[in-house]
Amino acid sequence: MRHFIWVPGPTDRNFPYVLSGRLALGALIPFMLLFVSGLDQVLSRLDLRLKYYILAALNLMMLIAEFATNHRAFSDRYNWYHM
Repeated sequence: MRHFIWVPGPTDRNFPYVLSGRLALGALIPFMLLFVSGLDQVLSRLDLRLKYYILAALNLMMLIAEFATNHRAFSDRYNWYHM
């Protein structure tokens, strides 16, 4: 008996974002490592505690921007996450 393993492609209608999201996440991780190492080089003269405060402030600004962008979609009563 042969086993057939079916992997959905990026244009498959049954799994529209499964593979694309994984590819985007795979590209995001090296980009974020480069971003953080570049930020460390730029802030090399500062104290370690201040570097973490700046990184936390950047993360907080990104989180606020995401909430501001997605608030309208997530508060919609027809959104899947809301149900």
